[in-house]
Amino acid sequence: MGKYLAVLLPAVFWSLGCGGGSGSSICDALSKCGAAPANCEGTFDSFILPSGCEEAVVAADCDDHHLEAPSYLDLCFPPCGDDSAVCTGDIIAVCNSARTTTLKCPETCRLNGATYTGVCANEYQGQTSEDGQDLCWCE
Repeated sequence: MGKYLAVLLPAVFWSLGCGGGSGSSICDALSKCGAAPANCEGTFDSFILPSGCEEAVVAADCDDHHLEAPSYLDLCFPPCGDDSAVCTGDIIAVCNSARTTTLKCPETCRLNGATYTGVCANEYQGQTSEDGQDLCWCE
């Protein structure tokens, strides 16, 4: 059995030109700028983004999409303090690299070629996460 700690660093996606968002409208906007990553819609389908994020990404110009810190960074991935991961049902909010990323566990597992076990917690079938933080358990 495997596990996957659902930590997707926003910085990784910014370097790929991803600004966050949901499905096709975000991917269409990024594609027009040559900034859409591989599996764009699958990637964005795993995120739960704050209100206004999708609109901000769609409205941004191409130069903004290619910046390391685009204008919508704080809106889409709010700043946070210490690294942490907290589950609420099948959703995990991860603070990593001073940014909050909220993810849907089933889609995050699927995106990584695994199946979600239905458990988002720091323990699963006698295993404990390495750092004691919650994670999406996948197999």
